[in-house]
Amino acid sequence: MKNNGKITLVTGGAGDIGKAICLKYAAEGDIVIVVDISKDQIDVLLEDIAAAGGTAFGIPTDATDTDQVKAAVQQVMDRWQQIDNLINGVGWNKPMPFLESDEALWQKIIDLNLMTTFRFSHSVIPHMKRQGGGNIVSIASMQARRPAPQAIPYAASKAGIVAMTRSLATELATDGIRVNCVCPGVIDAGLARVFRKENPAYIEELQNIVPMSRTGQSEEVASVIHFLTSDASSYITGQSISIDGGIVTL
Repeated sequence: MKNNGKITLVTGGAGDIGKAICLKYAAEGDIVIVVDISKDQIDVLLEDIAAAGGTAFGIPTDATDTDQVKAAVQQVMDRWQQIDNLINGVGWNKPMPFLESDEALWQKIIDLNLMTTFRFSHSVIPHMKRQGGGNIVSIASMQARRPAPQAIPYAASKAGIVAMTRSLATELATDGIRVNCVCPGVIDAGLARVFRKENPAYIEELQNIVPMSRTGQSEEVASVIHFLTSDASSYITGQSISIDGGIVTL
């Protein structure tokens, strides 16, 4: 398999969508750095990437711990002296009616979704500036643009990612750093699979509003993210790209 010399760091890389992203970049010849809280899941993914002929390394990290985030980024810089692409993929949700939510739930969701994106971006951007450029793509959600019931803190945290993306893109454009995000809809992965078991009516309600009448696949998300870090998208920054089968057109 080719090696193009690029370093791509993927947070939440051992989850379903994260795994698809890591496999995509490895297949394209990047050295992939898998950052996730689960060492066991990282190890399984590294074996899959190696079996496919790719190159990847894992760094177990609690993305809610600023010191661990900084240490993970520094570990990459010490070994490779560059980070070409940062993919912010850490995320979590627990649907429930607004009045049943409390501050602790809000703080956890915002910390895992919005603040992890902040921590890794804040740690990586100085290195990208020094190297003369780079790409940041964060995973937001369709619910940042078309909120659904029982997901208010999640929608708020993902809307924050969209706003941060737009602001960062403007601030970093002259540094050669492009910043974009994607807004997946109902994807057959991770949280959606959990919710399908715990609350099938919730997922069916969401799926019923998809014009394409199907759930999306992790690989479809990975392909769009890869496009946003490729030369084919060299004039694109500050955008939030929907991957939702047409939901936000309604």
